[in-house]
Amino acid sequence: GSAYYTNRIKVIFDEKVVYKLDKPIIWHRGIDLDSNGVARLEASTINKTINAIDGQGKMWKSKIANLTFVGFNKVLNLSSADIDIAIIDIINCGFHFNKTAIDTISFLESRSCVYNIDRCYFYKTDRVINNYVDRMNLTRSWIYSNNVNDCVILNDNNLAIKDCVFVPGGGNNGRWIDNMANNNGQQHLMIENCRFGAENGGITIIHNYADNT
Repeated sequence: GSAYYTNRIKVIFDEKVVYKLDKPIIWHRGIDLDSNGVARLEASTINKTINAIDGQGKMWKSKIANLTFVGFNKVLNLSSADIDIAIIDIINCGFHFNKTAIDTISFLESRSCVYNIDRCYFYKTDRVINNYVDRMNLTRSWIYSNNVNDCVILNDNNLAIKDCVFVPGGGNNGRWIDNMANNNGQQHLMIENCRFGAENGGITIIHNYADNT
């Protein structure tokens, strides 16, 4: 039952079912969420006030894969309670028409954690990541955003982006990444082999507020 030896349980969603949520699913450590194809979860209302998955203080060994989320306020609202063995995998998931896809809450709640986001799709989701964890890896993913007045990714700790495609939907005040000045001086941003498109005139790639990046 410790963080180091947590057993893993898999919950399978049926790809033939559209799951309508009127309140968030509570996600605990050691539970993997998956589907037998690519299952779809939708908010039950159109006003984007419902969260999809809530794992505040509960996440340190879990994976979510092969799910698509549509129309939520926050899709994954997660933190690890600063458990130092925390690894979260988010694989082959789709995030469409949400306010925020992945929120790691705060530096104090989530710092000792590794997130691996791989082969995911983000379409017209205003904020893709709020990153406060010690290592956030975003790889082999596709991001389209028409967020015209804010950042698509907020980095307030350590973020590595590799082999991703970013497609702008327009907006003179939008930007892909706000790299913040972490109070503990631990901020780091690395981008490798990515394409930031010029569609619709393009948007700023990085607003940097940190001294050493």
